[in-house]
Amino acid sequence: MEPDRGHSRQESSHAMEFTPLPGTLIALEPLPGGAVTSAGVVNADPVRHAVETALRNARAGRDNVCLALTNTLIDARELRLPPMPEGDIKAVIQFELRQLFGGLEDDERLLDFAVVSEHEAQPASPKGGAAKEVLVVSVPRRVVYSYITPLHEARIFPEIVDVGVFSLPLCIPRGGGVVYVHLGPDITNLLLVQNGLYELTRQVELALTPLLEDSDAVSAAARRRAVALVGSAGSVFNPSFPDGRLAHSPVLTEQRGGPGGKTAAEEALEALTAWILETLEFARVRRRAFTVNECAQSVVLSGPVATVPGVAALIEQRVGIPVVLAAPLSGDDGLDFPEGSTPAFALAAAMAYRGLTEL
Repeated sequence: MEPDRGHSRQESSHAMEFTPLPGTLIALEPLPGGAVTSAGVVNADPVRHAVETALRNARAGRDNVCLALTNTLIDARELRLPPMPEGDIKAVIQFELRQLFGGLEDDERLLDFAVVSEHEAQPASPKGGAAKEVLVVSVPRRVVYSYITPLHEARIFPEIVDVGVFSLPLCIPRGGGVVYVHLGPDITNLLLVQNGLYELTRQVELALTPLLEDSDAVSAAARRRAVALVGSAGSVFNPSFPDGRLAHSPVLTEQRGGPGGKTAAEEALEALTAWILETLEFARVRRRAFTVNECAQSVVLSGPVATVPGVAALIEQRVGIPVVLAAPLSGDDGLDFPEGSTPAFALAAAMAYRGLTEL
């Protein structure tokens, strides 16, 4: 569930993206404001109607529907488990989660996990096996069912429900250390993958809506940065962006300490890059690496905010790692994404590929 930057905040703050099979149609259906919050579905009728309309517009059937969702109640953490039989791992994780979140029936959490690393026990465990570090992702059952119950009522039965952005590497594979950053208006998700293996995931509530509402300011900031880089090399002239035009930019005046101060878009971008840097520094320390570049060699941006011109360039300048926009693999026939919107559809495309792989 992602916002549609083509609609105003009053009309829609969220939208549902649908990508059927490669080579077929895609659809984006806006949701009215308040129907969905970052924590789940508030008004079920618009959600059900949006799914039915989008599936119809995409000429997709109701079979093999895959759903990805993000919300503030998703919890991701690493747990270290002692040697134990494989069949006991899930029960042990459930016990740990009950200690953290309580054991009330209506607070029951759905979970999934992946083994990140294994270490031989010292001294050797009488049960054999190795100690494991596992990446655990969980979410309250009631949150998941707030999405799927309205669909069940419309006789639409999702086969796969994914929380977070764990499917992105399926359709945007890259070697080495890759940081996948999914930029929503309210929630930002980060996933660090090392040669195809999940290593770290984080999410944070960041109000990035100003970047969608003031994309011109972001683009202007990116152009200013380009001129500044040229100037540092001995010239302040950029033929694409004449100096005179930039000098009268209100955003430029504000960034230089003018009376207006920083814009909301600039503050949002600063908060975003600071959080990315903080997370990458944590990854560096945990791996005992000398530099962040030893942990991550590229950043892939997806989500609606990634479609704002200039965001990728500004994040790359601040983080110091090459940043690319998500461009999902699309098979032989290809997917006809609307111009400039490919990153916004990346997660939907990833779910489609996951469905092709698993169903």
